[in-house]
Amino acid sequence: MYEHLTAHHIYYTFGQLAYAIAKADEDLNEKEKEKLRDIFVECLSDGSNLADFSEIIDHVLIKSKKEFESTYNWAIHSLKIHGNQVDTLVKEQGARLLEKVIAEIPSRHIDGNELINRFRKDLDVIG
Repeated sequence: MYEHLTAHHIYYTFGQLAYAIAKADEDLNEKEKEKLRDIFVECLSDGSNLADFSEIIDHVLIKSKKEFESTYNWAIHSLKIHGNQVDTLVKEQGARLLEKVIAEIPSRHIDGNELINRFRKDLDVIG
């Protein structure tokens, strides 16, 4: 049970971060939200129950109002708290998610390469 809750929290954290990147320039329209849902499921699905992903995604898309930098700092802090569950696979899933969001919903305000390098560096000290 605890591992399921931790995984849920980690995926929620990744979802918050992905959404903050996608909406860095402005709020997302419905087409962009749908694309973000698709990216989230593609990058994080491991064959487990996709209903859990839908719940996480919908919560993120409705509730996330923070600006990027505060969301990024919160996400890294949150991942550190659950560091014992953040293994290499989870790190790669998170990095792949961010790379895909940056590629498919580009931002004028975020340097994608710089962000991915920063994210990977921050993940290296976790877990």
